[in-house]
Amino acid sequence: QFVATDADGRYRVPGLPTGDYRIRFHPAPSTGLFAEFYDNAPDAAQATLVPLVVGETVENIDAVLAEGSLIRGTVTDNSGTPAVGVTVGAYSTTGASGASAMGQTSTKGDGSYDLLVRPGTYVVSFTPQQQTGLVGEFFSDSPDFAHAQRVTLTEGQTLTGVDASLATAGRISGTVISDDGTPVSGT
Repeated sequence: QFVATDADGRYRVPGLPTGDYRIRFHPAPSTGLFAEFYDNAPDAAQATLVPLVVGETVENIDAVLAEGSLIRGTVTDNSGTPAVGVTVGAYSTTGASGASAMGQTSTKGDGSYDLLVRPGTYVVSFTPQQQTGLVGEFFSDSPDFAHAQRVTLTEGQTLTGVDASLATAGRISGTVISDDGTPVSGT
């Protein structure tokens, strides 16, 4: 079941049958807060189960949600037209296994985006939809991850100006024929 908190942050989930429950706290994106599971777990696999028996009320299943940081910018094509639907991703390079995706969003109709992340240092990528004919890149104008400019955010910080101007993709064309000069289709 889904319920909303009241003005004091309180909630009550009624009508549950006997069972073990994973409780997820999911704030609206506009709050700048991160979702979590009870008890301070980042995902369902690590959530603390809450046992419930019909007729009883389990209290004090509370959460203190972490405040995030916001990466904000605008993505256009090289003529300045807003690039809509571009996937903007933030990657951390501090993990033991190298780069890990830490968040993503898509650009809106005006090319702008807001990407909520935890405080840290990131590489930001811009991946356009294939049919747009634009070339993806990393911030700031880097064709590859290794040379991308890193951005660092502290808790609650909004970093603006993480923008991109995506180039129009080039094309390669030609004709495929067999040894006898017959056109080859479907290759």
